[in-house]
Amino acid sequence: AQIQTLPFEVGADEKYYVKGGNTATDVGNYNLEIELSDKVNYVWSSGSSENLTIGWKITPVSLGVEIDVPEDLVYDGYGKEATFRLVQGTLYGGAQLTIVYEQNGKVIDGLPVNAGEYDVVVKLPDVKNYRFASSYTADMTIAKKVVTIKTNGDREKYYDGKEVTLEELAGNFTVSDGLKVKVTVSGTVLNAGSYKVTAVLDTANSNYTSNEVSYVYTVRKADRTV
Repeated sequence: AQIQTLPFEVGADEKYYVKGGNTATDVGNYNLEIELSDKVNYVWSSGSSENLTIGWKITPVSLGVEIDVPEDLVYDGYGKEATFRLVQGTLYGGAQLTIVYEQNGKVIDGLPVNAGEYDVVVKLPDVKNYRFASSYTADMTIAKKVVTIKTNGDREKYYDGKEVTLEELAGNFTVSDGLKVKVTVSGTVLNAGSYKVTAVLDTANSNYTSNEVSYVYTVRKADRTV
């Protein structure tokens, strides 16, 4: 805050002077003391010649801001930033407002990167000398990136007594961004029969979402020559 000085000037013919307490910087209640220059020949209107004490105060600066949050944010591995502008009040002495981002009630380090819900909060530079005219928070949402799992079509083989592993079954799926899939099968792919093989994104890929894709793996009966 700026230094505040009450308007008491002392001239050559003044009969009193300000002894102190008329200058302060921070919000608070203050007292200034005024003393008669000639206590022999002058008194205050109250009839007393004792020093006068006058109370005065500095109140907090009321600030108002507007927060702008980008829309339609989608995870891309980069931090997302909100902005604000001061629309009410004045900041003094180089004081600055700051933005922090909270998730689940906790302040995160830096900018939001991962998919999820965030609170954008504007913080005061000094809670003693400034206050907000209202509560200034905003919501930020970063959506999961949509990727597509693809299959190369149904597969088959003749029975050979060897079980087809999950790794082999997963190899028939492709997905972008170097992601991995989680594969489930309707049974152990060993004996003759048809098996439904389904892939979804691995749960570790929390910043992505995708469709569920399936194909059929068929084990045909082996031919026997008699």
